[in-house]
Parts: sequence; C-alpha cells; structure tokens
Amino acid sequence: MIPAFIINYNRLTLPAKMAEFLSKNKNVDVYIIDNASTYEPLLEWYKTCPYKVIHMDGNHGHTVFWKKGLYTQYVKEGNYILTDSDLDLSTIPDNWLEVLEEGLKKYPYAKVGFSLETNDLPDAPFKNEIQAWESQFWFPKAKQLDEMYIEAHIDTTFALHRTNEHGIYSSLRTNRPYTAKHVPWYYTDFDQLPEDEQYYFNTLKTSTLWSRQFNKK
Repeated sequence: MIPAFIINYNRLTLPAKMAEFLSKNKNVDVYIIDNASTYEPLLEWYKTCPYKVIHMDGNHGHTVFWKKGLYTQYVKEGNYILTDSDLDLSTIPDNWLEVLEEGLKKYPYAKVGFSLETNDLPDAPFKNEIQAWESQFWFPKAKQLDEMYIEAHIDTTFALHRTNEHGIYSSLRTNRPYTAKHVPWYYTDFDQLPEDEQYYFNTLKTSTLWSRQFNKK
C-alpha cells in the first residue's frame, strides 16, 4: 500500500472529495494531516470518516510533513503521496497512479505530480498573474522529456515522492489529461463559496496571490 497524505486546515468539502478519489484506488492508504483546524463540522467529520487522521498540535503550514517527521512515523521506506487539500482531481483518468509510478521509473527525479490547469480560469482578479506564473511549468518554458512528463518544480501540489526530502527542484509534472484544478483559482464570489471555504479564508493567517481577494485578515 502507498500512503497518501492530504495536508488540511479548516477545509471539509475539498479534502473529503480528494480522499474519496484516492480511496477508489485499492493500492492507496489515505491519511489526513490536520494542522489544528477549528472548524467544528470538519472536526465532527473526522470522528466518523473512514480515513486515518493525524492531528497536529498547531498549524505547521504546508511543510508539516517534514517539520514534524511524519515520514519516519508513517512511511519509513518506499514511495508516498503528498498533497495540499485544495485540488479537484475528478477529471484525472483512473490509471493515474501507474502514470506517476512510470515517471519515477523512467527518470531520476525525486517526485512526479500532476500539472495544474490554467486554460479555463474565469475572468477574476489575478487571472493573468496566475497564468503568467504557471506558464513556467508548461512547455515551452519547461523542458518536456516526452509526451507525458515535463521537468517542472512541484512543492506540495499532488505528487508521488520517492525520498524523504522537502524540495521543489527534482520533480516532474504530468501532461494532460493528468491535470488537476486548483479550486480556489476558480472562485469569483465570496458569498457563493461553501461555508467551510468561507471559514477557511476568514481564519487564514497568511495570503497568497490568489487568496488575497477573499482573505479577510
């Protein structure tokens, strides 16, 4: 079994969908790393969900897996999956794990993960900035090794890892159709967001380019 770790903080809808997607693959064992969430419906869901939940003593951010030494506790050896919780994976083909494993077999990189779609972003604040930034991870700015794999940095976007190292440089991204959607990029109206997403943005301590329009702090 390959352990898959979803890093989560105060979100319910998105990690629940992601965990369901992962659990459909019988070779994947789903864990949720919770960064001391305070959203009560999420905490109640944790009590009954069929996934393993690792509760942190504080919000350690997206690098929690390495900060808290979770590899030695839950993996010890072999490949593992690590991902943020805010992706839509619903359009990715069912053989996604085989494609990621093949990337690690063919090329000497530390991890291989999904590319992120930007062609269908709505006309919303920061659309152009997002597309400009993400263009570096797509051909021709990024090196395409073959029809499937592109040499491009990955931080904690969904990826299959072979080492217990935090880094963005030794990585591959998959070409379409193995492309995820970064859900917050598609948000245009705060009042139309699910309750948990509104709660998330209202409790967010830091902001990124795409989150500034909803971060109330």
